[in-house]
Amino acid sequence: SGGGGGSAHAVASCRDEVSGGEGDWLSRQRGTGAIGAVWDIWAAEDEPRLSAFLARVASERGEAPAHPIHDQCFYVGRALRERLAAEEGVRGWRFVQRQGEAVFIPAGCPHQVLNVRACIKVAQDFVSPEHLPRCLSLLDAFRPLPRAHKRSEDLLGPKAIAAHAASRALHALGAHFLHQPPHESQPPQRQAPPPRPPPTPRPPPLLRGLAPPLRWP
Repeated sequence: SGGGGGSAHAVASCRDEVSGGEGDWLSRQRGTGAIGAVWDIWAAEDEPRLSAFLARVASERGEAPAHPIHDQCFYVGRALRERLAAEEGVRGWRFVQRQGEAVFIPAGCPHQVLNVRACIKVAQDFVSPEHLPRCLSLLDAFRPLPRAHKRSEDLLGPKAIAAHAASRALHALGAHFLHQPPHESQPPQRQAPPPRPPPTPRPPPLLRGLAPPLRWP
């Protein structure tokens, strides 16, 4: 979130940034390749204090943005950066981007970029599993914005991504357990012994002593 800014104050800050003392800072940057842009990135945890600071500055100027960062109406130049550090204790990272280099911005980190020469920007938004909770919190921050605001639309779709990822994971787990052979550590099941044949009936014993004794006359 953040950018170059489109207000008159932001344009003046960008002009002063290049023609003022920051031009000397650019000349001291060592490296190979032409410098195309200057970046400022702040930690995501500092976003509430940065937003409160910019809201105060907007009030001093008689402006009332819907959101001081998401409206992209500020460029935090050298004077504002020094004031931000003094009043809020917030400092960011400032670096240059040269031709052929890419910049990765973690989710939720306010940032701004100043092109110091003609540039073509190629940007790609993505959602990583590690930053899904922060993307969801950003979605909650965009919700109160006016309906016509360009940030009110869910551009990343983290909830849809999470739902599809969970569905895919459950499908893969189901297929895995369906075709998985029995685990080697499980003891083999014992087969029931075959049924024994019924015992062969024995003939009845001979009846003895049932005849009357013979007597002589």
